[in-house]
Amino acid sequence: KKGLGTQKVWFFDVKNDGFDLGSQRRPIKQDDLPILWEKFPFKAKNDFTPPKNDNELTKAESEKSWWADIKDIEDNNWSLVAGKYKKRKIDSEFDIVPLSNICKVIGGFAFKSTDYIDDGIALIRIGDFGDGRINLSSCKFLPHDYLDKYKNFKLEAGDILIAMTGATVGKIGMINKKNIPELLNQRVGKYEIIEKTKILSEFLFYIVSSKYYKEKVLSLAVGGAQPNISAKQLESIEVPLPPIEKQKEIIEKLNQKRAIIDEATSLIEKVEREKTNVQEVFDEFDCKYVQLGKIVNLKYGKGLKKGDRKPGQFAVYGSNGLIDRIDKYFINDPTIIIGRKGSCGELILTEAQSWAIDTTFFVEIIDKNNMGLKYLFYALKVIDIDKIIIKAAIPGINRDEYLKQEIPLPNLDDQSKIIELFDKKQKLIDSLKENIIETEKSMHKIIEKMFEK
Repeated sequence: KKGLGTQKVWFFDVKNDGFDLGSQRRPIKQDDLPILWEKFPFKAKNDFTPPKNDNELTKAESEKSWWADIKDIEDNNWSLVAGKYKKRKIDSEFDIVPLSNICKVIGGFAFKSTDYIDDGIALIRIGDFGDGRINLSSCKFLPHDYLDKYKNFKLEAGDILIAMTGATVGKIGMINKKNIPELLNQRVGKYEIIEKTKILSEFLFYIVSSKYYKEKVLSLAVGGAQPNISAKQLESIEVPLPPIEKQKEIIEKLNQKRAIIDEATSLIEKVEREKTNVQEVFDEFDCKYVQLGKIVNLKYGKGLKKGDRKPGQFAVYGSNGLIDRIDKYFINDPTIIIGRKGSCGELILTEAQSWAIDTTFFVEIIDKNNMGLKYLFYALKVIDIDKIIIKAAIPGINRDEYLKQEIPLPNLDDQSKIIELFDKKQKLIDSLKENIIETEKSMHKIIEKMFEK
């Protein structure tokens, strides 16, 4: 209300909006938005009056939503990181202890970038963290003699690490025996167990990977755009500590779930590689090759300033996929959006009535009786974009050069068979991803059960 200062702030944790994060934004089952609207406390137009009593406060609360007093936000330097204000007390059947009772967190060394070499000993940095894994695809390397020189920072298989700075703060990773030896960089912490008779390493990994622990890390991290957390803060977090035999039982259950996820992930990677090798699919059919400019028209997208956008149902596409939904469109029919600047060559198959911005092309098939849109979507993947890309600060594609490229064009029956092959692979990937999500949920339930009676 006018003249009434903010007293409380309502937070809601949106994990899913009903669509995956790929460029196609395919529908998925997970959607937090209906729950958000159910719990949203300010449905009345222009009424932002705080709830008047505890009953109204409670109605807006859930596992995904909570209130924060404005004083708490002020005390946190006006940080709006939601996890800082989610209050949760552990009510477990097991002993509750601070991590400092069972382990300590050791920081890495500040290695100089001038020491990096093309190949050698992998250096684990905060940018190398995935979800529970260390990703070495873009890691840096140090000379082999650094293993002796900096032996206190040498990593072993099974070591549990945490990112302590930046966007990855709180992310956990475990060292894989296939990748050792490795060295530990600054702002990456390593958990070192000091009471090996009280906690198992695998159990510690699952505890620090839990939703509860991550929330506590984010609530303690300070620094706004570049959050930081100290070893002392990490060690102060309280966790449940079951007896060793119970830990073994929990580990066995979680490892079974983890094996399912690892198998599904490996299969997804295999199928994705098969999808990338599209030329092999077309080679199995009798295809003539036709210059693209003879069978399609390639049109430019239209600029769209943010100030001109009003929320609506029609999709807006940029070079890298869906970027907005507005109340108007200029492309009537389903089409293929092609990244023209930035994400050059990225392909997005759209539904009817959409908008393509000016960093893209979109296609119109000249003879729809000779080729279908979905077939064209897959056939365009054979084009070697790297050969025609314009190298610049913002890379681009020349329209005329793109239209000179040739694509395979079999008869309509074979086009249908090719579409079926690619669709089958995509359905398998979607199914596997769905399985991973459900398995991760069941893992979280097992872990979260330790935090409650």
